[in-house]
Amino acid sequence: MSTHPVSIIIPVWVRRDQDIEWLHECLDSCLPQSDDVIVSVDGLCEPLRIKHDNLTILYGSHIGKSHARNVGVQHAKNALIYPVDADDWLAPNCLDVLMSRWRGRPVYSNIHKVHGTASKPYVLLPFSCDLILTKCISSVNVLHSVSQWEAIGGWNGNLSIYEDWEYNSKLFWMYCADMVSDYLVYYRQHKWQSTASASTFDIRTAESAVRSNLAEFAGRNIMGCCNKRRRSDATRSIATYNVLVGKQSSRTADMSVTTDLSTLGDPGPGNVWAKYLLGRGMGPHGKRGMGSRKKYMRIVYGGVYAVKSVDAIDEAAYRAGRPNCGFVTLQLPSPAPVKLSIPAAPPMVDDAAQVARAPIVIAQRVPVVDAVLSETIEQLADMSIRDLKKYVRELDAHDITLLLKAEQGRDKPRSGAVKLMEKALNRLTSVKE
Repeated sequence: MSTHPVSIIIPVWVRRDQDIEWLHECLDSCLPQSDDVIVSVDGLCEPLRIKHDNLTILYGSHIGKSHARNVGVQHAKNALIYPVDADDWLAPNCLDVLMSRWRGRPVYSNIHKVHGTASKPYVLLPFSCDLILTKCISSVNVLHSVSQWEAIGGWNGNLSIYEDWEYNSKLFWMYCADMVSDYLVYYRQHKWQSTASASTFDIRTAESAVRSNLAEFAGRNIMGCCNKRRRSDATRSIATYNVLVGKQSSRTADMSVTTDLSTLGDPGPGNVWAKYLLGRGMGPHGKRGMGSRKKYMRIVYGGVYAVKSVDAIDEAAYRAGRPNCGFVTLQLPSPAPVKLSIPAAPPMVDDAAQVARAPIVIAQRVPVVDAVLSETIEQLADMSIRDLKKYVRELDAHDITLLLKAEQGRDKPRSGAVKLMEKALNRLTSVKE
């Protein structure tokens, strides 16, 4: 088997022995096919002791998969790149097939979905200009060029979920794509995936951000298939129909329900400014308020509207999953928008002795912001055991201790919640010892 001049980019966050085992399986499938395999480490417990002539290992702190992938591309030796997740692996003929179809347009293939030891073929959606902004039609595994990555601006570091959906949709919008019918990637599904461990609120807000970013991107950039600044139905919905009571709303939906209310003026007597977070298809439609029974016409997902105060709920109730008709009361102040920038690449570590001497850094869980934790403590009574179980996975021992004390301080502590947090706390403290 001959290697191809394609740089395979593999981000990895090492948290357990299973991650190392899956990474070895991934590398076993990639190294025979490529002359440049880059493992971009997004935080780990100890240096990886893996050597190969075609392998480069870059070390960095835990910032996120998107950051790690962007750093890997910056060190690519070839003009073409192929992203692969560290828990997946490639069919032996993967790059042979993809390179045979390469004509300057991004190329992707069907995949195998793997559950434990079982796998089955999975057919992805064929390329279509009409689906780009509303559907995730490809996995992250798309053969494309470094110059196309630069034009897109890299993967969005502000997203921890659906960053591949946003990136590939932008890529396909500007350059179109070709799909091959072969099943060339084995896509592993497990409980530690970002989408599997995320809460319903996190998934909902990530979808909001991706759809909004894509709608705005489509309005600014020319399509590759027709060389026109074409606007999809989703873009038109936001730009045209997002108006109520004579006020122009925010053009796109933010991940947060905060905004600058000073730009909107007075909503009117008995009204509040609220963001509409239902109807994720973004098509304009009518919605009746749960409190006033008033019919709000031609509203779209992510729009800001003046609604009756009895028809809107606050953000805490929305996060807790309270029944509502989609209107969430806005708050002040608005967070400053974060502009996507590709960080400078860290120095490469090529000396094996230097890797051996590198200090071992224990990967720490990202602590929860105090404001978010305080809000979580307030809504702890309304949080189900199932949601709480997902939530504490990403907390450190200090934050879990605070939540545990809050639960134990209630008039009627839930035994299930107490046992869940005590178990998580014991697990973290035993690992440190």
